Formats: sequence, C-alpha cells, structure tokens
Amino acid sequence: MFKATVYDLQPDIIGVTESWATDTIFDSELHLDTYHVFRCDRNTGNRGGGVLLYVKEDLNPTEYNTNTVYGEQVWCHIGDLLVGVCYRSPNSAIVGHDNETNLMKVLREVCDKHVLIMGDFNYPSIDWTTSTATQFSSSGCVEFVQTIEDCFYTQHVLYPTRGSATLDLILSTDPDLVSDVQLAPNLGNSNHNMITFTVHYEHEVSTNIRSVRDIS
Repeated sequence: MFKATVYDLQPDIIGVTESWATDTIFDSELHLDTYHVFRCDRNTGNRGGGVLLYVKEDLNPTEYNTNTVYGEQVWCHIGDLLVGVCYRSPNSAIVGHDNETNLMKVLREVCDKHVLIMGDFNYPSIDWTTSTATQFSSSGCVEFVQTIEDCFYTQHVLYPTRGSATLDLILSTDPDLVSDVQLAPNLGNSNHNMITFTVHYEHEVSTNIRSVRDIS
C-alpha cells in the first residue's frame, strides 16, 4: 500500500514517523525505486518509534547530523535546504525524561538554517490557529510553543491529523517555503491522516549521462 501511494502521488520528499524499523530490517527492504532513504530506528529495544526520510535521488540529498543527540530524528541537505523528520514519543519511560529537552535543543540548533521539518510531535493540547497551549497543557507543551516562537518557525498544519488533535506538523524558517497543505486519508492501519504539501524551492536536478560506443 505504501509503494502504491508513492507511485500515485510521486512526491519528491517523503517523511515517515513510527516506522517501527529495527536493525533486523535491511535498507533493501525499505527501498523505493528512484529514492534515497535515510533512516533512524528506535535504539532502546522497545517496540515502535523510528523515522524515515525518502528523497528523490536526482535531488542529490546528503546526510546531515545534528550536534544535539535526540533519539528519533533524521536529516539531509538538498542544496542549502535542510530537511528533517522528527518523532516525539510521549512515553518518557521508553525514551527518557530528557527527551523533550533534547527536542527543544534540536529545534534551536537548526533554526538559523534554511530548514523544513516534518514530524509527529504528539502535542494534542496546542491550538495552532492561535499558536497557544490550553490552560491545562503540560509544561513541555508550553515550552514547545515558546520554542517555535523564539526560533521564528512557521507551523503550517492547521487541521486535526488524528481525531480532533493536530499532532503532525510541518515547520519551516521561511514562511513562504510551504503552501497547499492538505490532509489525505490514513495509510493502512495508521490512525493519523497523511499530509501533502508543496515546497517552493529551486534546486538543480542531476542527470546521469553514459556514453555507449557503437561497435558496429
């Protein structure tokens, strides 16, 4: 179903959260024709989590690593555009009590770059139409909103992506980078909507030309 959806939509970039991939799954099993895949599996030994980032090979993506250690993130450069996928688990017993703090550090670390971030951040009590946390939000939720404001990110998803909550977000440091954000039906057994959007970024596409001798 995943491959069929990719074939139908033909996106240049694909972000996947909760891949559930482990070190027993080879890159070849996650392969998509014409795409380069970057992966980060959950390293705690617990089930679930993990992120994947697929980018069209002719966009010449290169891997990027942040200085901040955060468990479930993956990044690449496409020209001068830094593209990332993050997943924030709300289960601190699995990911550690410093997971939320490290997420804020990552967001602050890359905010001075031309950046596009996709991810499931699991903050159900944020109203993104007003960019405010509700009165009964956790301290981490309030800090997340403050980090977005301090770093001048634009959050582009304004519709619920799971039930009545907007959990899946698109962040950018250029407010005009993203447009035409739309929700699509969930994929398979997922209880989250997929999100499609347009990225306004010009980048040279490589072409592989091979000379073949005519021996006749």
